[in-house]
Amino acid sequence: MLLLLSESSLDKNWMRMEIASAVAARQSDVSKQIIPIVLESGLRLPPTLAQLRYVDLSNASTWDLALDQLRRAIAQEAPKLERDRWRYTSG
Repeated sequence: MLLLLSESSLDKNWMRMEIASAVAARQSDVSKQIIPIVLESGLRLPPTLAQLRYVDLSNASTWDLALDQLRRAIAQEAPKLERDRWRYTSG
């Protein structure tokens, strides 16, 4: 699960429910991954997410690196999925 986080989103009840749901799903099945994506510089992750690796998209000058980190994190999960389902074909 990708969680796009900003100060504003963390103040919303729906985001707190999404975080709680993701954490609960991960506790019941450790193969489910949570990838926080930080959208604002200086954002403090909630304690339930603080121990997780996250992708920092708060600085436009490092987007290439951050997007590469995100791609690699997702790619690590791909073998657990049916990789062929995600293959694009022309025609």
